[in-house]
Amino acid sequence: MSRHLKFPALSPLASLVMVATCGCSSGNSSKTPVYVDFPATDSCAVGRTMCGAGCVDTFSHPQNCGVCSNACPDNQACVGGHCTATCSKDLTLCGDLCVNLKTTAKHCGACGTSCPSGQACSNGACTTACPGSTVVAPVFTNEGPSTACVSVVTDSNNCGAVGVLCADGMACANGQCASSCTAAANCSGTCSDLASNSNRCGTCATACNPDQVCVDGLCTTACSPGYSQCGRGCANLLTDTANCGTCFNACGTGQVCVAGACTTTCPTGRAIAAVPAQPSPATRTTVALAVTCAPRRRIASVAPATRPVRPPTYCAPPTVAVPAYRSASAVLAARPANPVRCATPEPATSHRIAPSATRS
Repeated sequence: MSRHLKFPALSPLASLVMVATCGCSSGNSSKTPVYVDFPATDSCAVGRTMCGAGCVDTFSHPQNCGVCSNACPDNQACVGGHCTATCSKDLTLCGDLCVNLKTTAKHCGACGTSCPSGQACSNGACTTACPGSTVVAPVFTNEGPSTACVSVVTDSNNCGAVGVLCADGMACANGQCASSCTAAANCSGTCSDLASNSNRCGTCATACNPDQVCVDGLCTTACSPGYSQCGRGCANLLTDTANCGTCFNACGTGQVCVAGACTTTCPTGRAIAAVPAQPSPATRTTVALAVTCAPRRRIASVAPATRPVRPPTYCAPPTVAVPAYRSASAVLAARPANPVRCATPEPATSHRIAPSATRS
């Protein structure tokens, strides 16, 4: 079951909550605001938790880190539900939050650089055109409602279309709200790859430390050979369209990543093909139906069914052409390709005619 949500303007109650809980000083000591995602129903978006006066992401909210009311010390951020003084690789500390300057609309390209209303941040620049098949859609961040490039194939807050929210614990799988996910686990309404998601590694309740990533369902400090750490995940920089050449460098629509460069041309013998969408372990955001260079399928050519033309049979004298089979009811598959053969004719048999009886 799913219900539609409209990207809400902040209600007076939500505005009051944000003002009351937000400090006026600049720097890491200021408190991150909390607000109710859906004031009309007093509820939170998928992936967020109601903590006192508002909704938070307990994986990254510094005053509700890991659980409600667990506040991190000043000058520390919350990563994976753990307080830390250092952000994960390729993430930047803006105030008291670790953010991705290439994908965060409120910190696009630099801390404090906010995108205009209706625009998202992609590759560190504000845009209305998202890469791949992602679209600009409303998201709920620890700093307030915002926008981002999301995939309606996997985003439980924009499932199938912008503004469609999965409810009752259902998650978005292939653009449909469902109780179970495809090749992933339903973790509180979000499809998660337990083999690579650092916030849900091995189980829905296991989050890796800020300096760790999830590899094959285990928390570790290093990615597998051939992969590089990008934020909280691992990516192949040579082939990953969301991390092509460098972390979080997204290829454009219809492009693939070949040898670390975005292109529309695949190597010889390979063709652009779509691959199923999965939540990105590097950013914890959903990605679009990705494209890759896959081996071309070999399709055997089938000649049209026609009656074979049999060449005439030439028999050297004294042989002659005779039928190769005798019974007209012989099985067609058992007949030879040429229905005649050369054979020596049998000699003609002479018949003596007895003289007729004479009358006496």
